[in-house]
Amino acid sequence: MREAVATGLEAGVSNMVVETDSKQLVAMLHGNMLTDSAIDGIIHDIKFMASQVGQILFTFVHHRCNAAAHLVAAHVARVGGVFKWDQLWPEWLFDTLAADVNCSIRL
Repeated sequence: MREAVATGLEAGVSNMVVETDSKQLVAMLHGNMLTDSAIDGIIHDIKFMASQVGQILFTFVHHRCNAAAHLVAAHVARVGGVFKWDQLWPEWLFDTLAADVNCSIRL
């Protein structure tokens, strides 16, 4: 999440929606839950960078609708390195992104 906000700032994005499948992280960022001391510095960084953005929304997305994030994480773990895609993502990711966008779940 910290990298997502940092990348948006670097790109000059003024409005962001940052999604995660961690309800706890969203609650910590919204101040609805005490910050876990193990990630207190990261939360501080995210909040500081968020204050630099015009409008930002941190939101929970069920893991069933977040398959692209897991696919990218697996790719990075396997290949290594740093990846940034701006509008043109790799072909192997397209179908998963489309499925995530069209995902509906029943809560």
